[in-house]
Amino acid sequence: MSSHRSLFPVRSVLFLAAVLFAVAGAAQPITPLTGYAFAPYDTAPAGESVVSYDFDTSGELYTLTGDPAWALGLTVYRGVGAGRTVLYDSNAAFPGSRVTVVGPWLYFNDGGDYARWDFNYYVLPLSGGAPLLAYTTVEGTPSLWGADTRDGAQFFASGATGYGPSEIWHMPLSGTGALDALVSIGQPGDSSGPLAFDAAGNLFYAPGYVYSGQPNVFRWTAAEVAAALADPAGAPLLPAGHVWGEIPAPFTGAAGLVVDAAGSVYVTANIWGEPGELLVFRADADGGGQPPTALGRHAARLETLRLRGGRVYVNCAEGVYSIPEVLTVRADGPLERSAVVGEPVSFSVTASGGSGDTAYEWHRATAGKADTLVGTDAPVLTITPQWGDDGAQFYCLASDAGTTGLASPAFTLDVTPMLPVAEGLGLAILAAALAAAGARRARRRSSAR
Repeated sequence: MSSHRSLFPVRSVLFLAAVLFAVAGAAQPITPLTGYAFAPYDTAPAGESVVSYDFDTSGELYTLTGDPAWALGLTVYRGVGAGRTVLYDSNAAFPGSRVTVVGPWLYFNDGGDYARWDFNYYVLPLSGGAPLLAYTTVEGTPSLWGADTRDGAQFFASGATGYGPSEIWHMPLSGTGALDALVSIGQPGDSSGPLAFDAAGNLFYAPGYVYSGQPNVFRWTAAEVAAALADPAGAPLLPAGHVWGEIPAPFTGAAGLVVDAAGSVYVTANIWGEPGELLVFRADADGGGQPPTALGRHAARLETLRLRGGRVYVNCAEGVYSIPEVLTVRADGPLERSAVVGEPVSFSVTASGGSGDTAYEWHRATAGKADTLVGTDAPVLTITPQWGDDGAQFYCLASDAGTTGLASPAFTLDVTPMLPVAEGLGLAILAAALAAAGARRARRRSSAR
């Protein structure tokens, strides 16, 4: 089987996995794997399983549910608990993969039926009114997996045409909400999966299923997205050279993906018949992905991810839960710092996200030896450098209720001597010292490159 084919039956089964496993996991909450606790936000209506959800700009919850016994049934609700109202209800189709707010519209798809393996998309005006059929899959047109948006004015979705490779589709929103001008802007392959934008407009994508190997998280820059939108045929978004992170074994695909303001990428990773996990990939100092940390596990699957109010929301069949955005730590100012012998210099970091109090430890990196603890309990370290401190590196470890020893980028000192009041030989010695310091800095920059 080619790794570049998106077979309709496989995609359909992925759509319905939350419903398939609802019975097996009915009594199982999301188990935290760190000190970050999962808080329940809304539970599934009696006799139904939550497949997907989204929030509008006012915080109203929209939920897509299906039958836990794998029967036909699709319902879309607005509100939580006893305050829910039914917006759409059908016993003629399986639930689709996503419900998504895009601008003034609510989009959701069905999952076909026992004979139809493609998926129709519906649109509902948030201002009120009945759902309308926004898009119907026919032979030769893409079957859309799940939608997202960058700015509330554009529709993005992954999907595939027939048995072809998975693609990324785009169109600006129309005045009617109809999806009548979709254009393919890329072809990541494998089965269609979730996509999301970060605050800078960079696009992240993960396949819903891979036929061999491990699934990757791909990233295209905002400039590459703009080029693909301007020239879809000449500058499409392709996977080669754009792997940002790898979803580890045993998982075979992703169901949800979001990126927080600090650049941390959250993925719900799943494999057929085994527990699913919520993973987080923190970004390194250069924006690359670090190895993931597992935040939570569910006996069946974890699905849609959303961000709201500093929390990450995730659903399983039983309902919608939330967890704090993970702790991140960033260096304030440049990483290379100029200093003068005997004059104090300070380094500082800024921590964001997380839960509970944040603790700090400052360390000096020592080549070939254990690093030296030089400060605690503050996001700022002040030292008075000596000449031997030229080239020294310092970093901060931050910890909270769910993260231990998260390292900041390292600061490097460029130390110069204090300017003496001298003439003749003293000035010559000073010039030699400054020249030596410059040579050391040049060697450091060269080695860094």
